[in-house]
Amino acid sequence: MLAFSPGEYFSDQGKPKTWVADHAKQLAVPVFVTSARSEGATWAPIVAAIDPKLVTTFVPTTAGRHGSSALVQPDGEPYWTAVTAFVKPFAAAPLPH
Repeated sequence: MLAFSPGEYFSDQGKPKTWVADHAKQLAVPVFVTSARSEGATWAPIVAAIDPKLVTTFVPTTAGRHGSSALVQPDGEPYWTAVTAFVKPFAAAPLPH
């Protein structure tokens, strides 16, 4: 599972403020989480709810970008490097990039 800039974004839809973290506890697959550097506090409670053996995180050394658009920005190469390293063990064939 790849999660770009996850957060508790559903409380305005009537969900509890910990709805995402509550559901993250149920994850049983490897999870990659990334975001802009400034967003780490937003997703830290979600990541804390996941079995630590399943979680890989990436925080850029630069400001970074919000969401998966980080991959297509001029400074997106570090994101690609981290994502590629995460998925490589699961890939049946070499990954292009």
